[in-house]
Amino acid sequence: MSGEKNDEAAKAAEFTKGIYEKLLQLGASERCPICGNLNWYVVDNPGMGGLVVLTDNRSIPAYTLMCDRCGFVRQHGRTVVDGLIPKKVDDGAG
Repeated sequence: MSGEKNDEAAKAAEFTKGIYEKLLQLGASERCPICGNLNWYVVDNPGMGGLVVLTDNRSIPAYTLMCDRCGFVRQHGRTVVDGLIPKKVDDGAG
């Protein structure tokens, strides 16, 4: 049974690393805005979906990350992170 738990932990760690690397490629900050920590834990497990629920009963699929020092929680839309929305050219006017 401990072998199964080790396999699950390894899959979760690989999942976290993959999401984190995608976020860095998109320009997301590495540091926690509260404590400055660089270590994040992806709350979602592989195969599970997290959602941001909006006030009008709609939801957005999202990855949820938590700082492993202070517990700050941040969310990133899956459609952007997973490359499902075409990227626009950044004209620097933002």
